[in-house]
Amino acid sequence: MPRELGHYYFKKYFRIQPEILNQVNTFTEKHFEGKEVVSVHYRGTDKVCNSENCEAVRVSYEDMLKHVKVQLEGKDLEKTVIFIASDEEPFVQFMEQKFPGKVVSTNVQRSVDGKPLHLGSKNPYKTGEEALIDCLLLARGDVLIRTSSNLSLFVKYINPDMKIIEASQRTVMKQLIKKMVQSMKEAGIEAAISIGV
Repeated sequence: MPRELGHYYFKKYFRIQPEILNQVNTFTEKHFEGKEVVSVHYRGTDKVCNSENCEAVRVSYEDMLKHVKVQLEGKDLEKTVIFIASDEEPFVQFMEQKFPGKVVSTNVQRSVDGKPLHLGSKNPYKTGEEALIDCLLLARGDVLIRTSSNLSLFVKYINPDMKIIEASQRTVMKQLIKKMVQSMKEAGIEAAISIGV
């Protein structure tokens, strides 16, 4: 869906509860005001590739670090903040170590053992509320670096003018091509072109 159309639907049909909006506004005033904000969404835990499932290739912490460094180039670091939204506590800690005093994040429950929180949450409402707040805060940044996730995908409908850096490599098409090439080889057909799979 085009960003503008998604934004139209968001404005027309979504009503954020005042208590949620108050939390978002309070966080924004405390951490974002007067600063350039690099928003980072890292979806880890169940974003893995195996022989059965490959929604998206898991992005390494180091690759995310490279993306952030590129976005920080030429910026006044005294007036820049990195907002991290993630389901993985180790990722937040990694970024805090790389950028001391520059990283802010909400105080939410995160996985410390790689197990997805949303699949076994004892309080799904709270988990959803925390995700919504993070999504709204991501949209208040100047640029978003994102991995494969519907949460950060939705940010472009909240803030259609936001610059978005896609860190994940979608692999569904790549898998299809790989299977097609393999089938052709098994059938004794040589591919006329070289496909980088």
